[in-house]
Amino acid sequence: MNNSFADQMRQKEAADLIAIIEDAGFEARFAGGCVRDRVLNITPKDYDIATSANPNDICTIFKQKNFKTVPTGIDHGTITVVMKHSAYEVTTLRKDVNTDGRHAQVEFGNSFEDDAERRDFTINAMFEDRSGRIYDFFDGKKHLEAKELHFVGDAKLRMQEDYLRILRLFRFWARFNCTPNKQTLQAVEELGAGLRQISQERISSELLGLLESQHLQAPLQAMFDSQIMLMILPEAKTLSADHILNTKAIYMPFRGIVRLSLLLHEVVDPAQMQSIARKLKLSKKQEQILLACNVWGQAIGHIPAKQSNFMALADQCDSIVEGFFLKGLIPAWKLLYPDQLDIISQAEKTEETKRYLRNSSLPLDTKEIMVEFNLIPGPKLGEVKDALITSFRDELWHTRDEGLKWLRSHIDAGDA
Repeated sequence: MNNSFADQMRQKEAADLIAIIEDAGFEARFAGGCVRDRVLNITPKDYDIATSANPNDICTIFKQKNFKTVPTGIDHGTITVVMKHSAYEVTTLRKDVNTDGRHAQVEFGNSFEDDAERRDFTINAMFEDRSGRIYDFFDGKKHLEAKELHFVGDAKLRMQEDYLRILRLFRFWARFNCTPNKQTLQAVEELGAGLRQISQERISSELLGLLESQHLQAPLQAMFDSQIMLMILPEAKTLSADHILNTKAIYMPFRGIVRLSLLLHEVVDPAQMQSIARKLKLSKKQEQILLACNVWGQAIGHIPAKQSNFMALADQCDSIVEGFFLKGLIPAWKLLYPDQLDIISQAEKTEETKRYLRNSSLPLDTKEIMVEFNLIPGPKLGEVKDALITSFRDELWHTRDEGLKWLRSHIDAGDA
């Protein structure tokens, strides 16, 4: 694992956090995803801690050390401890008392094995102490090595405890290329209707996480085969192997939404696409990206092949999120509209070679234009500025004097 300096500092700090808890007389270990990732030689996103200390103990211990504590999930035993390099979720060991398919009623305990038994998959049920010893009660490490995805205990029971685990199965399959067995997939088909109990926000989060993953083809096809995709996104059409391959290189922050746009490639009505985005509870930015991929692209053949028009389009994309035009929209359009590759390539080339023009300030300021041409704030001044920006981006002039000369001739001719 080629850890960055920042991760080394987070790892050391998390180990120091464990030591503080142990010095207070309790047990504490790294838990879940960070242990799995370290076994796989992946830099963990977070370092979560499981401990025999209860939430009140955690708050007391770290307040005495002058660290901020936040009760982010106190009903389920989670306190977030804010330290210099990061924030760490510290959760009291638990076991489930009752579940209803969405939520679990828990009671606190002091057994790491009991805590592992309530977790979803064996690969997420490992612990590690600060000396590096792994505690693996359900063969998670062996399953990682064999590229197998197993629930802890009975698969049906674990899904019935929280039906969101059905989607988590597909997401972890896609992320780690670990395959579930036939019996588990049969249980998915039998219990899929339970997803109707789950909030849309949780479903959409899992769906986008799945669509961001590298090993998408097999789990995505299994979602269609099992009717799970029909249940959560009835408008979706399957992706080809080429589509999946060609989207692997898309910048990660855009990959999930671009793949979602491909799943929805048959939706051509802007109002329907917006309705889908809102049904999925997408953020405003995610909705704008989805609409740009599908709805803007339907008119791409009508965009005049002028670099100023392409740069204006890139401006719109940057107003959504920086870098989206080249890293998200262009790759999406190439897949969605292969019959328009000429104009898409022109837009891509313009942005790659003329981006400096988009980011360069005009050599003329607004006050100078107002004085020189006796203009006041209003629609006419706006038209003049728009004409100046377009002509500058089309490289019809470069310097202040050239800009004034160009504008004078166009105002005289009534073109600006």
